[in-house]
Amino acid sequence: MNFIRKINYRSFKGLSASAKFMILTLPFLGIFVVVSLIQRHKHDKWLAKDGVYLIASVSDVHTRKSGITIEATCYLNGKLLKLKSSVDRRRYYLGQRIFIRIVPEDPDIYEVVEWETVQDCLKKADSMFKSWKQIPRC
Repeated sequence: MNFIRKINYRSFKGLSASAKFMILTLPFLGIFVVVSLIQRHKHDKWLAKDGVYLIASVSDVHTRKSGITIEATCYLNGKLLKLKSSVDRRRYYLGQRIFIRIVPEDPDIYEVVEWETVQDCLKKADSMFKSWKQIPRC
């Protein structure tokens, strides 16, 4: 055991403080990235399998240097949900209707469907209370 301590001590002895910090931090960052990717993959699979589409209304738009964050409200099983998401497009405005794909069993797993616009026939108030397995068409 003392032999291992001497090796570890000697291997760090000539290094600067920033090099020691990097050597100790990089493995943890690598583990964090791998776990994040695995979690994202699970969420994507769950959305594809059990996700439903809802129509939400944009209630707030925040523009920042790093991008745009929108807040949207929608109804799932009669409950009002407020969802926040970072988006790529810059064409969001207050009151706009958008599609959200969400897992009903776990409403924390959702995504904004940016590639599809809500058609005029679906912008009625009662369509905010419905959910679909596929994106609805008129």
